[in-house]
Parts: sequence; C-alpha cells; structure tokens
Amino acid sequence: MASARGAADRPIASEPAPAPASAPRASHSAGGASDEDRERLEAAQRLVERERAVAAELNQFAHGLRIVAAAQRDKSGAASPERVRRALRKLTRRIEACDDNWLAGITLELVEALETWRPSNAAHAASRVDRFLNSTRAALAALRRRATRLEAESR
Repeated sequence: MASARGAADRPIASEPAPAPASAPRASHSAGGASDEDRERLEAAQRLVERERAVAAELNQFAHGLRIVAAAQRDKSGAASPERVRRALRKLTRRIEACDDNWLAGITLELVEALETWRPSNAAHAASRVDRFLNSTRAALAALRRRATRLEAESR
C-alpha cells in the first residue's frame, strides 16, 4: 500500500543524527582512571550531548513544519488559515535564528570539547565534528526551503 504521506511530510533526510560517542578510552592503572582521562571522557560526553541537543532542536523544527503542512491541508476548519500562517511565521523565525552566528557558537563549543582529546583521537573527533556541522548546515537549508515552500502555499 502506498504511503499517504506527501513529500512535505517526510522527515528531512539530512537531519543530523549523532553517532554513538567515540570517547577516548580511559587507561586504568591500579588507582583507576587518571584525572586527564576523566577530563577527556567528560569532554566526549559534552560533545555528544551538544550534538544531540542540536539534532533534537532541528527535529522539533521539522516536526513543527509537518504539523503546519497538515494544518494547511486540513479543510475541516479546525485551524484558521490565519492561525496556521502565524504559527508558520513564528517557526520560520526560529529556523532563521539558526544563522551563521548560531552555527559559529556551536562550532566553538564543539572545538572546546575537543581540546582535551589525545592527538590520536583528536583527528577522528574533529572529522566527526566536521561531518556533524556539515549535516547541520544541510538540515537547516532543507528546513528553510521547506518553510519557504509552505509559506508560498499559504498565500
């Protein structure tokens, strides 16, 4: 059976999905992990937590756009067209607030988390951060296009 969901309702394929933590392994001596190893582990956890928070925020935007698209298609009158347009404008402003400055702030947070990693793990972690930032940029671009399309349809 074909899906009743339209292209506008499908999740955005480029939404970042953070990978499991590739945290540096703690070396265990007789006294347990060193302070340095604990700091690296905490940095890895901060990195993963921040990636997940950003991904959750982008997923909320995508969900909001799906709700707006459904409300635009609903002909029952449950939501007034003006109310739907206001909700879309509010959501669009939130998406647009995720601009280059917002992304630069995230980049600085992630780079700060990387500073305590061992050189052997730092290259892998930096590559991961680059991939995450690239997928975040792509997801934001897709969200902006989708919001623009919904705004055009609401006129």
